[in-house]
Formats: sequence, structure tokens, C-alpha cells
Amino acid sequence: MAEEFYATTEINPSKDTRTCLAEPQIRVLLYVLASQICRLDGSEPQCGRLMISGVPTGEDAEWIVKATMRKGDFYLDELSSEALAEQSISAAASYPDIDLHYTQTTAGSERLQDGMHFDENLGVLALTATGGQLLLTLQLAIDESGEAYAKENLLKAYAATLLVFQHMTPKDKILQESCVTALNDIIWQYSNCMCCDGSLLDDLNWIKGSFERGRQQDIWQWKLWKEEHPEIKAYFRDK
Repeated sequence: MAEEFYATTEINPSKDTRTCLAEPQIRVLLYVLASQICRLDGSEPQCGRLMISGVPTGEDAEWIVKATMRKGDFYLDELSSEALAEQSISAAASYPDIDLHYTQTTAGSERLQDGMHFDENLGVLALTATGGQLLLTLQLAIDESGEAYAKENLLKAYAATLLVFQHMTPKDKILQESCVTALNDIIWQYSNCMCCDGSLLDDLNWIKGSFERGRQQDIWQWKLWKEEHPEIKAYFRDK
């Protein structure tokens, strides 16, 4: 399903990257996100951009995976979804940036706190891991005009990512704790949405069931890969 959902996907080919996720793990992440987005109420997003970056402690951000939705970019105020994704990550990686993005939710902090942050047209999920920070942004729209996508639906997609990271790196205790903090934050934000209901927890249970059953091809291949590779203890490699 993931290959059909995305027009393009790019995985960082650098051998010098400090991040530890292998391609089978990234494929599972892309599959779960595609599946979750397809489950959202209303019209299925056709345009947009997904981007995940890692920020090793004391270093610059390095991108991990980029993907474009089936019908390409959308444009909002003359900015493409690709540009908005880049800005969302950049503002989080350099927090507090010159324009003070995200400061309304983390005022007084020296780094972006774990959880979901929105600022005008920008949005990012921040997670702390052993050795650095993970940043994910989803810029989604129904068509090229950039028609706004409901916040509660975006929160569901970001929550799905948390469950995948929990499965990918069970021995990274800092990341596990960060995922719990971020999920509580997302549940709180979701509860404050005008149209919220109990479907967020239903979707999370569906994802947990997908991992337990392991019948989907990407998850099944990841489990085979996992049997042949020791579990990573930290998300970021040492220098």
C-alpha cells in the first residue's frame, strides 16, 4: 500500500549518517503512516510532503526519509508543501529560531520539548532519543490549493508514528519515555478538538494489532530482518 500511496520516496543513502534505522524499519514506518492517513475521515489527502530528520546532540539535522504524496506538492501562500516541510524541520532543529517558531508551546525552554507543535502553517513532532532528537513533519492537503486538513486527523497520523518508533527501538529507554510523553500530549490536544471522539484510541489499537498479526508484507519483512539483526540499543550511533 505504501508504494501506491506515495509518488516518490527517498531514504538517505549516506553511509556516514548517525541514525540507526535500516530500510526495512523505514518501510514499516511509511506503510503505517500511509495506512493511517487512508483511514482518516473525509477526503483522502492527495497532495503533500512527509519528512523525518534526526538531530544528533551538538550537530546539525540530517534527513532520514522524504516522501511526496500521490499527486505531488500543494501550494499555500506561494509556498510549496516541500518548502513548508523543510521550514517545519529547520525551525525545530534550530529552536528557538530567528522567527521564534513554536515558542508559544515551549516558552523558556532551551530546546523544543517532546510532543506535537503547530505554528501557523508549520507543524512538527519532536521526540528525544539517546544521542539526539527526532523530528517529523506532515504537510497534507486534499488538492493543490492547500485546503486545510483537520487538526484532529493530523494528530492521528502523528500518533501512529509514535507507535512505530516504540516498536522499532524498544531498548532506547529515553526514546520510549519520550514517546509516552508525546502521546499523552497528542491525546490531550485531540481531546480539545471540536470534533474529537474515541476514534484515536481505536486507530492506535488497530496499529498495535497490525504489528501483532504481522501479516502485512512490510511488517512481515521487517520481522524477518529483525530475526537476523540484533536490536539497536540507542537511536543514534556514537561518533
